[in-house]
Amino acid sequence: CAMSQTMNDYFDREVDAINEPDRPYPSGKISKSASWLITFGLIITGFLVALSIHPYVVGIAFVGVLMSHAYPG
Repeated sequence: CAMSQTMNDYFDREVDAINEPDRPYPSGKISKSASWLITFGLIITGFLVALSIHPYVVGIAFVGVLMSHAYPG
């Protein structure tokens, strides 16, 4: 869930620059590279947690990552 929020905030940065310029991305508090590091760090952490539960849960987590990436808004 946190990964999808991070991605959504990154992709909405241009809209947020107009509507909410004090948010971390439009204000420049978080760089593009830091954004992707945070996103991929959260993905890896999520997969490791899923793996610690059961290998099948990794597949479910993968589907969740794909669905959150496909979400347009």
